[in-house]
Amino acid sequence: GHIANGSNASVSAAAAAAVKGLELMMTQPDLRQQLWRNAHQLKSGLKAMGFDQDDTPVPVAAWVLKTAEDMDRVQAEMMKRGIAIQRTDYVGAGANGVLRAVVFANHKPEQIARMLSELKSLV
Repeated sequence: GHIANGSNASVSAAAAAAVKGLELMMTQPDLRQQLWRNAHQLKSGLKAMGFDQDDTPVPVAAWVLKTAEDMDRVQAEMMKRGIAIQRTDYVGAGANGVLRAVVFANHKPEQIARMLSELKSLV
């Protein structure tokens, strides 16, 4: 059989980005280490504010506030302050959805600290 029957072809740009990402991961292992440090900083900071977080090196963190309105307010205010976090209602996120942040290897510790400080001032 054909494993791609009934599916759409991959987008060329996404395939090229994936290839480049694998290339960077293999040739610059320091990027992976920095990514893990950034993920740890983000999740540790959120834990310090009382938000449940896992202890994995995955650079994505999600957390909830008491109401959907609170999450909408915090997300909008963070954007006004130049910090992009996501407010999403994906499947499995719960009735009110979640706030979500992603860090990259090229984020500086100061940027993550600022994000956490601004978030703390709003919650």
